[in-house]
Amino acid sequence: MINWKIFILVILPLVTLPVVATPGLVRAQCIPNGTDCGGNSALCCSQLCSGTCCSLPGGSSCTSAADCCSGLCDGGVCVASCVSPPADLVGWWPGDGNANDISGNFNNGTLQNGTTFAPGEVGQAFSFDGVDDQITVPHQADQNTGSQITVDAWVYPAALSHGRTIIQKRSASNVGGFTFEQLGQPFGPDGSLQWVIMIGGVYHAATATNALEPVP
Repeated sequence: MINWKIFILVILPLVTLPVVATPGLVRAQCIPNGTDCGGNSALCCSQLCSGTCCSLPGGSSCTSAADCCSGLCDGGVCVASCVSPPADLVGWWPGDGNANDISGNFNNGTLQNGTTFAPGEVGQAFSFDGVDDQITVPHQADQNTGSQITVDAWVYPAALSHGRTIIQKRSASNVGGFTFEQLGQPFGPDGSLQWVIMIGGVYHAATATNALEPVP
């Protein structure tokens, strides 16, 4: 299914309208929610611009995604917008229609084997079939972070089983690298997570049991 954003410009005949002076700011024209505002909130009737005009922050009740500044109305509630990125970010892949890294480090990925997109926690998200879909990112030196690393992801699992990878970086024969993935039977309870670091071919793991629930 392809989602289209269509913008229609309607040119109307020029007419002269009476103007009634009122105290304060008078705006003769403004654009409604869901319309591209180019970062200029002054153009919006709501005076809020987040890519498009919007009026409702995260947590507000909503009936339309166009009203939400995040662009996503889930269960009648506006989903909050993304937080500001932390310092020293190496890669950020939001999944908004492509696999580009928006951290500024150009660790851009490539969709493989039919990977697509679906509604996410904020905007869009990657959608994998659980068989062979993946995103590959070419190696760059900044991906080797040294003695410290932090990985953050929003995950919406359709099934709980062992070895479903969230993110990984491995060298040949798994001599070095890391993987963040689901842990499940027969190695642990389904719905668990494990973080594994490989150093010289030796695996070092930390696990969190019963950390995930399947999609209802």
